[in-house]
Amino acid sequence: MGGKRVDYERLAELNARGMSAAKIAEALGCEPRTVYRWRSAQGIAQPLPESRNPDDLPARLEQARRLLEDGAPYNEVVKTLHMHKRTLQRHFPGMAWSKVEGSRLGAFITRMQRETNTNRKAAA
Repeated sequence: MGGKRVDYERLAELNARGMSAAKIAEALGCEPRTVYRWRSAQGIAQPLPESRNPDDLPARLEQARRLLEDGAPYNEVVKTLHMHKRTLQRHFPGMAWSKVEGSRLGAFITRMQRETNTNRKAAA
C-alpha cells in the first residue's frame, strides 16, 4: 500500500490545535487511522479541547453546581459544560433529578402543550 505521503509537521500542528483525527485526516487528505497511528507512535493522545482542560476544572465545577442548584438535570449540565456524567455524580451526589421528578416534568410539559394547542384551535 503506497498511499499519499503525509506532512507530519502539519499533522503535529493540527493536532496541537486540538482537532479531531477525522478533521486532521480531512485537512491532510489521509485516513483517520493514519492520524491515530502517528499519535500512538509519538506517545501522545488526542489533546483535550480547551473547555476540558483539567486546570479549569474548579471553575467548571462551580458552574455545574450553580446549574444543578437552579434545577438543571445532570444530562443538561453534561451537554452544556462538556463534562462526563460520572464527574458530576462524584462531585455532586444526590443532586440528580429522581425518576419521579423527571416524570412530573414530562407530564407538565405534555399538559402545557395540549393546553396551548387547545387554545390555538379555539382562537382560530
